[in-house]
Amino acid sequence: MIPSEAQMRQAIAQILSMPFAYNSPVMVLDFDLGDKDTDKITGRFKDLSRPRVFSFEITKKSVVYKPFVARIDSTGLNVEAWEDFSEGYSYRTDSQGTRKGKAQCVKPTSYNCGSVCININKNCRANPDDDFSEERIDKLLKLKKLYLDELYKIQHGEQKERESYLLKKNKEISLVLKSARERQREPEKQKELEKQKELEKQKELEKQKELEKQKELEKQLEKQKQQQSPGQRVGKLMPFIASVKEIKKTAEEWIDKSSKYVATAEEALKQSPYGKLIKYGNKEVIERDVLEKKKDLVDDSNTVSAGLAWTVELEPGLHDAFFLKDESGKSQGFFLTGNDKSKESMYIEYLGTNPSNIITNTKGVGKQIIYHAIQESVKRGFKGKIKLEALASAEPFYESVGFKKRIEKGAKYGYEFEYFHLSEKSAKAFVKEYEKTLK
Repeated sequence: MIPSEAQMRQAIAQILSMPFAYNSPVMVLDFDLGDKDTDKITGRFKDLSRPRVFSFEITKKSVVYKPFVARIDSTGLNVEAWEDFSEGYSYRTDSQGTRKGKAQCVKPTSYNCGSVCININKNCRANPDDDFSEERIDKLLKLKKLYLDELYKIQHGEQKERESYLLKKNKEISLVLKSARERQREPEKQKELEKQKELEKQKELEKQKELEKQKELEKQLEKQKQQQSPGQRVGKLMPFIASVKEIKKTAEEWIDKSSKYVATAEEALKQSPYGKLIKYGNKEVIERDVLEKKKDLVDDSNTVSAGLAWTVELEPGLHDAFFLKDESGKSQGFFLTGNDKSKESMYIEYLGTNPSNIITNTKGVGKQIIYHAIQESVKRGFKGKIKLEALASAEPFYESVGFKKRIEKGAKYGYEFEYFHLSEKSAKAFVKEYEKTLK
C-alpha cells in the first residue's frame, strides 16, 4: 500500500507522540523526507494542547526535537513573538494512566523531554527504549521509501507527457481569459492607478512629517544629553538572608515594576514604528536601539523575578536567599543558593538585580552580588567556586567577571546542559581587583 501525504503526517505524529519521545499528542506541520537512501526525517510539529512549535529529526536510532523560534524572512513575514512559544511552559501537569508520565516543568525556561525536564535552549534526544518503539520507527522509515518511490514515478514517469499537454492547454486558455479580463478591467485599472498615486502622495507627506519630527527629537535629545548627569552608581550593599514571605513580596514588586516598564516601552516603539528616536514618557527622548535593549534586559529581569517567586521553601545552609540592601533597607539585588546540583561548587539557582537599576542606568550592583556570592561560597567550604545557568543577555557579564562556559552531560539521562563556572583562581582574582575599588 502506497501512503498518502496525510498518512505520512499521521505516521510521523504517532512516533513523536510516543512515551519515549514527546509523550503528548502532536500535529505535524511540515516534514522533509530527504533522500530515500538515508534514514532521516525532519520537520516541525505543534503540541496539540499548548501553543508550542518544535523542530524535529527522526532517525533509526533516535528522535531529536527542540523549541522552534521563527525568524524574520526577507519579506517581513512569518514573525512570531517569543512569548507565543513560551506561553504555558510553567503549567505542565503529570499524565495519568500512561506508561511514562510527562515531566512537570515548573520553570518558564524549561520543557519536557519524555519524562524529564530540560532547559529550553537544549535539544531533547530520545532513544527508543523498547522493541515496540524500534519497530514503529522501522515501519515509518519503510513508509518513507515507498512514499518517495511513488512520488518519483508521478513526477518523472508515465504522467509526464500528459502533464505537459495539460500545461500547454492551460497556458493557452489563461492567455485568452487574461486578454478578456484586461479589456473589461480597463476603467477599473485607471481608477486603481489614480488611487495608488493618491496613496503614494499621502505616504510621501507622512514621510516628510516623520523627518521633521525626527529633526525636532534630535534637538531635544542633544539638549537632554547636555542636562543629564553621568549614570549613578549604587552605594555599598550588605547581604541579608530573606524569608519566603520577603522573597515573594519583593518578587511581586519587581515583576510589577518590570511589566509596566516593558508595556510602556512597547507602546512607545509601536507609536513610532520607523523613527530612530523615540518620544518616551512625557519629556524623555531615547534612541530606538537603546530603548529596545533596555526593554529586553528588563524583560529578562522579569523572568528571573518570576523564577524567584516560585520559591516555596528554604533550607538554611542549602537553599538561602541573600538580598543585597542599601543603607535605606531597599533590596537592590539577590542570589538564591542551591547546592543540590554541584558537589564541588556553590550552585546558584537564581541571581538578579532590581529592575529599577536597569531602568535608571544605575551601575555597580552586579559586581557586588558576585563579590558577596564568592564570600558565601568561601564560608560554605567551596573556596569561592560558583556554578550557575545564565540567560543569553547575562552571558557577557559573567564572562567579564571570570566565569567560563562549560557543556556537561547529565549522569542519569545523558542530556547536555550548559553551565557557567567560576574557579577558585578566578574568584580570588575578582575579589582582589574588586577590593581595590573599595579603598
